[in-house]
Amino acid sequence: MSTAWTAPKLNWKATDSFEVDDYTRIKQNAQYLSQLLVKLRGSAPSISLYNPTQAFIPTSVFYNDTEKAAADIRNAALAGGAAPKTYTAYAKAWSAEDLNRIENLQSVSSGILTAESSALNVLAYTLCAKGGYF
Repeated sequence: MSTAWTAPKLNWKATDSFEVDDYTRIKQNAQYLSQLLVKLRGSAPSISLYNPTQAFIPTSVFYNDTEKAAADIRNAALAGGAAPKTYTAYAKAWSAEDLNRIENLQSVSSGILTAESSALNVLAYTLCAKGGYF
Protein backbone atom coordinates (compact mmCIF):
# COMPACT_ATOMS: atom_id res chain seq x y z
CA MET A 1 0.00 0.00 0.00
CA SER A 2 1.27 3.44 -0.85
CA THR A 3 -0.19 5.30 2.13
CA ALA A 4 0.84 4.58 5.71
CA TRP A 5 -1.32 4.59 8.83
CA THR A 6 -0.69 7.42 11.28
CA ALA A 7 -2.06 7.15 14.81
CA PRO A 8 -5.12 9.41 15.03
CA LYS A 9 -5.47 12.12 17.63
CA LEU A 10 -8.17 10.83 19.97
CA ASN A 11 -8.08 13.53 22.65
CA TRP A 12 -9.21 16.72 20.94
CA LYS A 13 -10.07 19.57 23.32
CA ALA A 14 -12.08 22.71 22.68
CA THR A 15 -8.87 24.76 23.02
CA ASP A 16 -7.07 22.79 20.26
CA SER A 17 -6.77 24.32 16.82
CA PHE A 18 -7.34 22.23 13.72
CA GLU A 19 -4.44 22.59 11.28
CA VAL A 20 -3.75 21.44 7.73
CA ASP A 21 -1.47 18.71 9.15
CA ASP A 22 -4.41 17.33 11.14
CA TYR A 23 -6.55 17.16 8.02
CA THR A 24 -3.67 15.58 6.08
CA ARG A 25 -3.48 12.83 8.74
CA ILE A 26 -7.25 12.22 8.55
CA LYS A 27 -7.15 12.17 4.75
CA GLN A 28 -4.14 9.83 4.55
CA ASN A 29 -5.68 7.50 7.12
CA ALA A 30 -8.88 7.40 5.04
CA GLN A 31 -6.82 6.54 1.96
CA TYR A 32 -4.92 3.85 3.89
CA LEU A 33 -8.15 2.29 5.16
CA SER A 34 -9.67 2.41 1.68
CA GLN A 35 -6.62 0.63 0.24
CA LEU A 36 -6.77 -1.96 3.03
CA LEU A 37 -10.46 -2.59 2.33
CA VAL A 38 -9.66 -3.19 -1.35
CA LYS A 39 -6.82 -5.55 -0.41
CA LEU A 40 -8.95 -7.53 2.04
CA ARG A 41 -12.39 -7.40 0.47
CA GLY A 42 -11.89 -6.39 -3.13
CA SER A 43 -13.68 -3.03 -2.92
CA ALA A 44 -14.04 0.09 -0.81
CA PRO A 45 -16.44 3.02 -0.66
CA SER A 46 -15.61 5.89 -2.95
CA ILE A 47 -14.12 8.74 -0.95
CA SER A 48 -13.66 12.31 -2.11
CA LEU A 49 -11.30 14.38 0.02
CA TYR A 50 -9.61 17.71 -0.67
CA ASN A 51 -5.98 18.73 -1.01
CA PRO A 52 -6.03 21.87 1.14
CA THR A 53 -3.28 24.42 1.50
CA GLN A 54 -2.58 26.83 4.33
CA ALA A 55 -4.90 29.35 2.63
CA PHE A 56 -7.76 26.85 2.23
CA ILE A 57 -11.12 27.95 3.68
CA PRO A 58 -13.30 24.90 4.37
CA THR A 59 -16.96 24.83 3.35
CA SER A 60 -19.85 22.61 4.40
CA VAL A 61 -19.00 20.33 1.44
CA PHE A 62 -15.50 19.83 2.88
CA TYR A 63 -16.89 18.91 6.31
CA ASN A 64 -19.61 16.66 4.87
CA ASP A 65 -17.20 14.79 2.57
CA THR A 66 -14.77 14.15 5.43
CA GLU A 67 -17.56 12.95 7.76
CA LYS A 68 -18.99 10.74 5.01
CA ALA A 69 -15.60 9.17 4.24
CA ALA A 70 -15.03 8.25 7.90
CA ALA A 71 -18.55 6.82 8.31
CA ASP A 72 -18.54 4.96 4.98
CA ILE A 73 -15.19 3.31 5.67
CA ARG A 74 -16.27 2.33 9.18
CA ASN A 75 -19.54 0.90 7.80
CA ALA A 76 -17.61 -1.08 5.19
CA ALA A 77 -15.26 -2.42 7.87
CA LEU A 78 -18.09 -3.33 10.24
CA ALA A 79 -21.52 -3.53 8.63
CA GLY A 80 -23.65 -0.45 9.25
CA GLY A 81 -23.99 1.71 12.29
CA ALA A 82 -22.19 4.99 11.68
CA ALA A 83 -24.17 7.86 10.24
CA PRO A 84 -22.16 10.93 9.20
CA LYS A 85 -23.02 14.24 10.77
CA THR A 86 -24.31 16.76 8.21
CA TYR A 87 -23.19 20.37 8.04
CA THR A 88 -25.02 23.21 6.32
CA ALA A 89 -23.61 26.32 4.70
CA TYR A 90 -22.47 28.94 7.23
CA ALA A 91 -22.90 26.48 10.10
CA LYS A 92 -20.40 26.12 12.91
CA ALA A 93 -17.23 24.26 11.95
CA TRP A 94 -15.97 21.09 13.60
CA SER A 95 -15.86 20.95 17.36
CA ALA A 96 -13.47 18.86 19.44
CA GLU A 97 -16.31 16.35 19.83
CA ASP A 98 -16.68 16.12 16.03
CA LEU A 99 -12.94 15.61 15.52
CA ASN A 100 -12.82 12.94 18.24
CA ARG A 101 -15.74 11.14 16.55
CA ILE A 102 -14.10 11.24 13.09
CA GLU A 103 -10.73 10.04 14.34
CA ASN A 104 -12.35 7.38 16.55
CA LEU A 105 -14.27 6.05 13.51
CA GLN A 106 -10.94 5.72 11.73
CA SER A 107 -9.30 4.11 14.76
CA VAL A 108 -12.10 1.52 15.07
CA SER A 109 -11.94 0.82 11.34
CA SER A 110 -8.18 0.34 11.53
CA GLY A 111 -8.51 -2.06 14.47
CA ILE A 112 -11.11 -4.17 12.66
CA LEU A 113 -9.23 -4.30 9.37
CA THR A 114 -5.83 -4.89 10.99
CA ALA A 115 -7.25 -7.82 12.99
CA GLU A 116 -8.83 -9.20 9.82
CA SER A 117 -5.57 -8.87 7.92
CA SER A 118 -3.64 -10.60 10.72
CA ALA A 119 -6.12 -13.46 10.78
CA LEU A 120 -5.75 -14.31 7.11
CA ASN A 121 -4.13 -17.65 6.56
CA VAL A 122 -1.09 -17.45 4.35
CA LEU A 123 -0.29 -20.50 2.28
CA ALA A 124 3.43 -20.98 2.29
CA TYR A 125 5.02 -23.62 0.15
CA THR A 126 8.20 -24.42 -1.70
CA LEU A 127 8.29 -25.87 -5.15
CA CYS A 128 10.92 -28.51 -5.61
CA ALA A 129 13.55 -27.71 -8.16
CA LYS A 130 13.33 -31.17 -9.76
CA GLY A 131 9.61 -31.09 -10.57
CA GLY A 132 8.43 -32.48 -7.24
CA TYR A 133 5.34 -31.46 -5.38
CA PHE A 134 5.27 -28.88 -2.66
